[in-house]
Amino acid sequence: MSEAQEKLEAEVQARSKAEEQARAEADERAKAEAKAESETAAKLEAEQRSRAEAQARHEAEKRLQSEALKQSKPQILPDIPQSYDAKASVIDAAKLSRKPAKCECCEREYPDENQLTRIDSGQMFCQDCLAELKSAAMS
Repeated sequence: MSEAQEKLEAEVQARSKAEEQARAEADERAKAEAKAESETAAKLEAEQRSRAEAQARHEAEKRLQSEALKQSKPQILPDIPQSYDAKASVIDAAKLSRKPAKCECCEREYPDENQLTRIDSGQMFCQDCLAELKSAAMS
């Protein structure tokens, strides 16, 4: 073999070796990128699971707090049947919470005892009778 052929053969071998090394590096790079993508996807999935679990815990805590609050509040008004519309149930509830009262002076009926005033003697007077009592006391 001549010197030129030997050089050519050495150059071909070097080029083959370089191409093979470049292919091996490209394969390793592709494997590393695939591994990084897989790890990123796993981290993203774990974060999504963690968020979903946190959201579920938050919702459960809200439900428990709501139930605890419901159980700790005493029932002020009796249960009103659900067949009533909202306006009627509010009116009925207001009627149930008021006590009718009678003025102990003129004996007029009032739908709510808050419309009467208790005087020092303990009697309940309407505003008209209270005004007359005050004007009589002033004269």
